[in-house]
Amino acid sequence: MKNQKKEFFKREDIKTMQKDISQLREQEAEKEREKIAALKTAEETRIEREKQEKIKRGVEEKERRPPVPIPPTTLPIPPSISVETKRLKPAPSEKILIRVGIMLIIVLIFVNIFLFWNWYLREEALPGQVPPEEVLPEEVLPEEVPPEEVPPEIIIPLSLIPIEASSTLEISAPEELSTLFSQVLKTELTEGYTRILIQDIEENKILGLKEFLEGFGVKVPEGFYEKVGQDFTLFLFKQKQGNRWGLVTKITEKENLAFLLKNWEETMEQDFGNLFTATGKEGPALTPYFRAASYKGASLRYQTFSRQDLGICYSLFNDYFVFTSSWESLLKTIDQLASPPHQSQ
Repeated sequence: MKNQKKEFFKREDIKTMQKDISQLREQEAEKEREKIAALKTAEETRIEREKQEKIKRGVEEKERRPPVPIPPTTLPIPPSISVETKRLKPAPSEKILIRVGIMLIIVLIFVNIFLFWNWYLREEALPGQVPPEEVLPEEVLPEEVPPEEVPPEIIIPLSLIPIEASSTLEISAPEELSTLFSQVLKTELTEGYTRILIQDIEENKILGLKEFLEGFGVKVPEGFYEKVGQDFTLFLFKQKQGNRWGLVTKITEKENLAFLLKNWEETMEQDFGNLFTATGKEGPALTPYFRAASYKGASLRYQTFSRQDLGICYSLFNDYFVFTSSWESLLKTIDQLASPPHQSQ
């Protein structure tokens, strides 16, 4: 029994010793490893320092040296290496499409160039100036022939007394009136009344009473033209002593007309001087004043210039104002106005 126990303890001691030995070995191995690690760390630190010193020295040397030209990035192909490319032939349809595409591109380029050039010329053109490309040929139009001016129709007033003949004097200026009227007074007339129409060929019209008297420079009292009409009948009357003239016009306002004419008598000879000079009057009047008479209920006023029945004779008869250069023509005219109305051209 004891031997067994001893044997057992011996075995336990052997196991314990083996463990201790293994632990010691492990501890020694651990220390060796630590030493080796420490050596490696020191060596690495030394190597690292040497590397950093080399880098610093290299940088300093580079800074001292001039810059080295950088070699081209493209490397030549070694002659031993050959690159072979194999070209593929396009099909006929592809060739047509390629050609059409190229033509379209060319056309688009030309169109863009034309549009740009056109726009540039428009911008550079002055206001109102048409670019050269847009200048159109002038259209030659046939000359328009202006329509001929149709002269206004001459309106001839109706004659206020019956007449046997008519004559028209054409004038272009009032200064011509005196000469033409004097000439027509010396012509041979038919028996009775010859109507005289005076036409202004510049204005293509027949002169009215005011224009006729102003043509001879006759001065009239204020308000006279407002009381008588402008459409008058100028006539020549053939009698034994020679041709005499007279006129008839309608009264438009009777009030104060007789009074106005009576006051006018004081200067009437001088005011009608040019007209009676064209008629043949020479020297002053035979009687320097007006006389009164009556005929067929009409009041007559007259001033004798000569014994050849030449003078100023006038009357207000019904609605008419009669003014003549002779006594005989005044009475004949009242006879015409007193008879049943006759109106003719």
